[in-house]
Amino acid sequence: MKGVSKMGERVLVRFADGRFVLAHPATGVFARGFVVVSTEGVYACSLGRKSQFETVSENEGTLTIRWRPKSDFPTFELLFKSDAEVVTLQVKGDGDLQGEVKVHGELFMGSEPYLGRLPEEENYGVFSVAHGPVTSKTAKTLFNRFNDTAVTLPQSEIYHDPSEPPDRYRFVSEGKLGETVFVAKVTTDVIKRHGIRYYAPIDKSIFTHAPTGWCSWYYYYQNITQEEWEKNVKWLAENLRDFGLEWVQLDDGWQLDNGNPKTSGGRDWRGPNEKFSKGMKWVADIVKQHGMKPGIWLIPQKTDSDELFNEHPEWFLRKPDGSPVRIGDWHPRKVESYVVDPTNPDALEYLKQLFHTLAYDWGFDYFKIDNQPEFSRWYDEHADARKVPEIPGSEAYRMTLKAIKEAIGPNKYLLGCYGIPLDGIGYMNGSRTGGDMEASWQGCQVMIRTITRWGFLNNVVWWCDPDTLCVREPLTLGEARIMATLVSLSGQALMTSDKMYELPEERVEILRRVIPTVDIHPMEFYPWDEDVLGRPNILDLKVAKHYGSWDVVAVFNWQEEPTTIYVDFAKLGLPVGDGIRYHVFEFWSKRYDGQFEDGFSVTLPIRTCEVFAIRQALWHPQVISTSRHITQGIVDLLDLVWDATNNELHGSSLLVRNDPYRVYIHVPAGFDFVELVTEPRKSPVTAEVKREGEILVVELLSKENQQVDWVVRFRR
Repeated sequence: MKGVSKMGERVLVRFADGRFVLAHPATGVFARGFVVVSTEGVYACSLGRKSQFETVSENEGTLTIRWRPKSDFPTFELLFKSDAEVVTLQVKGDGDLQGEVKVHGELFMGSEPYLGRLPEEENYGVFSVAHGPVTSKTAKTLFNRFNDTAVTLPQSEIYHDPSEPPDRYRFVSEGKLGETVFVAKVTTDVIKRHGIRYYAPIDKSIFTHAPTGWCSWYYYYQNITQEEWEKNVKWLAENLRDFGLEWVQLDDGWQLDNGNPKTSGGRDWRGPNEKFSKGMKWVADIVKQHGMKPGIWLIPQKTDSDELFNEHPEWFLRKPDGSPVRIGDWHPRKVESYVVDPTNPDALEYLKQLFHTLAYDWGFDYFKIDNQPEFSRWYDEHADARKVPEIPGSEAYRMTLKAIKEAIGPNKYLLGCYGIPLDGIGYMNGSRTGGDMEASWQGCQVMIRTITRWGFLNNVVWWCDPDTLCVREPLTLGEARIMATLVSLSGQALMTSDKMYELPEERVEILRRVIPTVDIHPMEFYPWDEDVLGRPNILDLKVAKHYGSWDVVAVFNWQEEPTTIYVDFAKLGLPVGDGIRYHVFEFWSKRYDGQFEDGFSVTLPIRTCEVFAIRQALWHPQVISTSRHITQGIVDLLDLVWDATNNELHGSSLLVRNDPYRVYIHVPAGFDFVELVTEPRKSPVTAEVKREGEILVVELLSKENQQVDWVVRFRR
């Protein structure tokens, strides 16, 4: 094997058996490729084992290979140049020989590579995310979250073949003899360079998607009671559980205040106040009895309990004179709290015992721990108040998280709050990424900014939580749909927080269509700061399933007046030209807009959005949308096959009990509907088929949650 290499951080080039291999110390082998040359329509030859190779030169950073495909062919020269980050390939012919060069091959970037963009790449004003191994003509970077590295091929098209494993991406690059036809750049610390000093890849073995649930805070605040808790739990079980709502989280308002139960809530976590007289085990049990999982809020590193401090002063930060360090927050009595000293092993044991009680005596599965971004700073500022002052504040803080995780185990969810506690990465399953919202349009602005600002961390280091989704008034229906659309399509945590049993039906319907969350990862591998990049009018969720691909494109009007926005297919990374056309279907209005070649315009009223499924038009009947979920297929459409021999469209769908499920099928000219056949897995379903212009609407209704296989037969 011929090659060029240098000790240290350098792209390494190897050449053997007619192909080149690229490697880097941070990534290992990341690419393998072949070269094909066509010269003036006479020769079409590719590197292969029977070709004749000769190393012309091999030195620091340069490898030159002389290549003669056959004895009667011209001689070509392959010039690889490599430095710390970049390798380039130039192919030359003898003399003034003209020709075309094609470089193609495979990329190897971990078991779950993400296709996307680095900050220096053009995003065209489109905030892009993805589900599955997607392809986009505007994305030139493949990211490996397991080692925080990326490979960028600026002159190539990176694509995934659905017939291959999801971790197998391919590339192709074309140019002319004498030109640089291939460039590969390795970037290390892709995420860490943005202030993420404790980078660690998310572990999705247990929590495969961001949480979907309900939080008590943004309607009840500290006025939550066990009676209201029970009412909401029962309503959620009846109305949203079957759609995918998993978590029910009790926020601030359950706890004691310095041992006093006659309180709206203090900082004493040893038991509940009088509003929860049935006890905290009852609070958790009633959620489980209704088929969901319970969560609880606290600030574990703080307490307002004088009794606890007096009994164990060594567990807490103390000044050199022995007096306690006390730090305030939004305590209802404006009382400052004692702060746990994590450098004392006994204090860590206290945290473990506290969480053992919460998790295993009371039975909670989800822990929202608040005030977290401040602790690293506080531990630094009060280093002399710690038992071991030499430990950096961030490390001291992480000791508390380590103790908590050891106590609750891997199967229980730990959420950091509020702001964004970046020092919790590696221990937290998820984290809030901004300040508190309010159920008003102005109060939603913090969420909108944080969804794009911190979206590059979602499904990379943890599940981002932009704060709760409220859909009640004074938000207009359009504003509620904007927020539901943005949260759901971003793939970040979706925790609603209204008085659920009083929500109007039209607001409940919004929630049904955006839950559950799904496994969505970023395509922008950097913070999208809207002060620099602007607030995006378009969010593009690219979807790749084994049976097909499509885009779910949300178009937003953030303005105070009606606005027309053009959706350009090329800027979405879709192939255009060569007669390619796309079906466009709007989800919220259930409207088929037709077929388009290059793009389409959307005119939106003030503070509204529309959500489009964009699917490449095929010659045969095809599904263009489904009604169950805003992603229009990810959640509900398990399989889809066109049988060209029998002119049959076969599908398999998940139905929610008593929820009319619609499949929208475009029927090209020359096809006529014959019949619908359904095969429910559990019990009979009712079925109805109706024609709306070019669209055949199949509606199924089941009395229980179940999978239904179906076949739509056509005649030509």
